[in-house]
Amino acid sequence: MKRPTAAPLPDPDYDSLAAANKRDRLSSGILLVAGLGLLLALPFVLRAGAGFILPLVAAMVLHLALARVADWLGAKGIPNSFASLLALAMMVALIVLAVALVVQPAFGLIDSLPEIASRLNQRIQVISGMFGRIMRAADDFSSLINKNGSRAVVLSSGGSIKDMLLQTPGVLLEGVLTLLLTYFMLEARLRVRRHILVEREDFAGSLRAAAVLREMQSQIGTYFITNISVAGVIGIIVSAGAWAFGWDMPLMWGGLAAIFNLLPYIGPLTMIALLALFGLGSDAPLGWAIAPTICYGVLHATEANVVTPIIMGKRLAVSPVAILASLIFFSWVWGVAGALLAAPLLLILSVMLDYIGRPNLIGFLLGEPLFSEPKISAGARTGSETAA
Repeated sequence: MKRPTAAPLPDPDYDSLAAANKRDRLSSGILLVAGLGLLLALPFVLRAGAGFILPLVAAMVLHLALARVADWLGAKGIPNSFASLLALAMMVALIVLAVALVVQPAFGLIDSLPEIASRLNQRIQVISGMFGRIMRAADDFSSLINKNGSRAVVLSSGGSIKDMLLQTPGVLLEGVLTLLLTYFMLEARLRVRRHILVEREDFAGSLRAAAVLREMQSQIGTYFITNISVAGVIGIIVSAGAWAFGWDMPLMWGGLAAIFNLLPYIGPLTMIALLALFGLGSDAPLGWAIAPTICYGVLHATEANVVTPIIMGKRLAVSPVAILASLIFFSWVWGVAGALLAAPLLLILSVMLDYIGRPNLIGFLLGEPLFSEPKISAGARTGSETAA
């Protein structure tokens, strides 16, 4: 008895495949153009709606950062509402402590600013005499100081102080709204997780959404805990160094170093500039005056290139170019608040792209698909990571 032979496979319809490929590329091209248009319009929308959007975004980032702390407190038997409130209170206490270490002693420097400026002018004249390059800048600075008396320099900034005082109520209101939103997001996090896992029809989509949320919380929490811990150690070292060099208010300098260390690249550079200005404005010899700046530069280089990469590892490794671009973009849109949120928002975007696929712009121009395969799939996660 003859075995039945399999029917021959039909020849592929190359014309249909080519047409389908053209349709896919056309759809991807339209999506790419729409995405570029949205990207160009995004900064203006974010700036115009900063009063509404900024508290929401800040609360979302803080919620992701504090979720692990609230979960840890909940695991100790503390009720969810109180655990959320306690986690938020710990963050507020840390901020108040940092501000108290910096702001209160800084008022003592106001009266000494003219004297520091005069010494800095003399130091600049000495350096310009050594190098012969900045004599004109030193003369202009000297004439500015001595034009109407040394106090005129301090009083001339009254307009800026007035503007800052006028903006204070709005900033305080946004801060209170951000804290309230953060608390309610923290308190609702367990219900949101339950909704994602249980109350959805697509189980695979639920796993993916839960994995994305879990990864965001893990990365943002690790980022904040690591950076705050490193900043605290930097602040202690700088305080000890300021005390060793005989500077007034060493705790203030340590607090400034800790706060500026939370801003990638820009913060440490600002701290170096401050140390250089106040060092040159002191009455110490030139070598002793610039020694704190050099020591802090070595300390920051060691922390940024050795300590932090070892602690964070490759899991939180982000391109320095991407960090700088994010820092420039969000500081332009939202100022100092945007600079503080730039790196966490970049981490959130990176996690989302790892799960949904990153745009392959160069490959798309060469004929490849617009989106590459996601690096991480929900199925690759363990049950403990997705069962949140």
